[in-house]
Amino acid sequence: MSSKKTPLVILGAGPGGFAAAIRAANNGIKTVLIDERPEPGGVCLHSGCIPSKALRHVTDVVSRAKEAREMGVRFSGLHVDRVQMRAWKNWVTKSMAHNLARLVDRRKIKYLHGRARFVDRHEVEVALANG
Repeated sequence: MSSKKTPLVILGAGPGGFAAAIRAANNGIKTVLIDERPEPGGVCLHSGCIPSKALRHVTDVVSRAKEAREMGVRFSGLHVDRVQMRAWKNWVTKSMAHNLARLVDRRKIKYLHGRARFVDRHEVEVALANG
């Protein structure tokens, strides 16, 4: 078991956690950010808001293409490839997660992939995902 001291530990790397970590680092506070996912972003980025908004964008594009008929614009053979659509959605979330991880790294924020819990007011126990 290893023990280290740091001025600020943030549990959860979702929108609130990574924003707080970046703000702290920008103000010169040495920060550790801990999350169960390999990259920051939380549920919102990895499986919630961002993926659903990406898929909604696709449906908006299809809807606009259908509405364009009223304006005299016609598309022949409009087809939605669900496999490619999911692949695009996954690319969007992966690229955003990668860019966020780079931002955290550039701010010299220590990112730990693991599960954390408070032992008391001043101590956090971390079970790292990689052992």
